[in-house]
Amino acid sequence: MTGKSLSLKAEQAPADLVTLSASVPPFPPFVLKNPSILCQGVTKRLLNLIGHQANINFFYKDYPYARILHSLTVGQLDVALIFKNQSVKEAVQYIGPVASSQVIVLSNKKYQLKQYQDLQKLNAIAVIRKAQFEPRFDRDKRLNKVNVENYVQGLHMFIAGRVDAVVGSREGLEYAMIQLDYDTRLLEGAFHLGNKSWWLHVSEKSAGQAFIPVLQEAVNSFSHNDRLYDLFNAEKSNGCYDRQEAKAG
Repeated sequence: MTGKSLSLKAEQAPADLVTLSASVPPFPPFVLKNPSILCQGVTKRLLNLIGHQANINFFYKDYPYARILHSLTVGQLDVALIFKNQSVKEAVQYIGPVASSQVIVLSNKKYQLKQYQDLQKLNAIAVIRKAQFEPRFDRDKRLNKVNVENYVQGLHMFIAGRVDAVVGSREGLEYAMIQLDYDTRLLEGAFHLGNKSWWLHVSEKSAGQAFIPVLQEAVNSFSHNDRLYDLFNAEKSNGCYDRQEAKAG
């Protein structure tokens, strides 16, 4: 469902192929530099599938996460596929959910994270700047959250001992671990913070508002539960995340 009621009917949406500006999280595995048919990045691939179904072409803008939110607010960006972000709720229409990701906290085993309250044991947690992961965590002022631009940077800080943990999606953290040759088996013991849904965010100031009905129909045509991690594993199997191949981010 969309985030607000709409009066447009699907049959009123323009039928001709159009181009809308779009952004996804600007780092791997969500988008890849030098993309190919097999290796696009998981959210870019998913948005392209939606666009194909809706007869819409997306022109991608490589914006940092904070700029994505600002650009949606002021109408400099038509569409973004990101974790549902409530900070722009007055400036966008939501379409979704499109997909879902596990949100986990990767930490040193010595901290024994078993429940949410155990996060207070951590001196510093790396988080993607302006991203929202889980409502309680996002609001919690007691936790020392250190902003990073991507998961590789966050994991670098974790390995160097500058933070005690990194929070993020399973796909993002697993990609970073592959790039830094860090044992991905440690993910099995990570603390599960929750599940977070990916939604299309359509700027209220965008001409893309006219295409919300067909975008909604396209989203509804897919089953969303584990789709993103399935796409991640498919790209990983295709060698898209091999360390020598994927240096972006």
